[in-house]
Amino acid sequence: MKNKIDYRDYLPQNSTHKRETVEWVQFYSFNAAEEDAPRVLSIGDSICCQYKDFLREKLGTKVNLTSWGTCKCVTDPAYVKELDHILEFNDYDLILFNNGLHSLTNPVDEWEIAYNRTLDFIAAKLPHVPVTLLLCTPLANEEKTAISRKLNEITLSIAEKRNLPVVDLFTPMDKLDRKKYWSDEYHFKDPAKIMQSEILASHVEKSLEKKIAAFAGKVQQKSSDTGPFGRIL
Repeated sequence: MKNKIDYRDYLPQNSTHKRETVEWVQFYSFNAAEEDAPRVLSIGDSICCQYKDFLREKLGTKVNLTSWGTCKCVTDPAYVKELDHILEFNDYDLILFNNGLHSLTNPVDEWEIAYNRTLDFIAAKLPHVPVTLLLCTPLANEEKTAISRKLNEITLSIAEKRNLPVVDLFTPMDKLDRKKYWSDEYHFKDPAKIMQSEILASHVEKSLEKKIAAFAGKVQQKSSDTGPFGRIL
């Protein structure tokens, strides 16, 4: 059940956010018309986009995946407006929420307020859908990693106050060799993406264990011939 909530009531206040040189968004809803099987919504940035296909594969016949990745930080006034559409698109049983790496240059206090307002919006819009917070991943750059670590500390504090579960993608990645597992300053090579998808798939399966067991049929991952880069398997 989606409540009739006006996203404008949850816009960031006094935002100093500036657009990036290239603004982008990536949205995939696999088996979009399937309404019976459990479905998880994965929200994040390019890290989310890059483990998307691996996560879908790991969830396999158990859970459908909707994935929304964007460069927008929660401090962007357009963020909640776009999120409103995503929350309307499918019926979800679990939301994985991550935001932070695109706010490395933003005031931390401004990000924290907007992050909380976004969680308030999700809770008001979909009050019966559980939310799990994801910690931001580390970077190849130690100075920027320190900021990511600070944002994660705030996220953990928010999770404790709201009694929300957390999936830590920072700690296992931070232990990895930057030269071996990073493809650039921010992004990862496939072995690390697979690790992230395994961590998330395990959490999703545990969180939705009863719904997965109750679903009489099995999810069939269907293909499409009209993907943006060709056929989607």
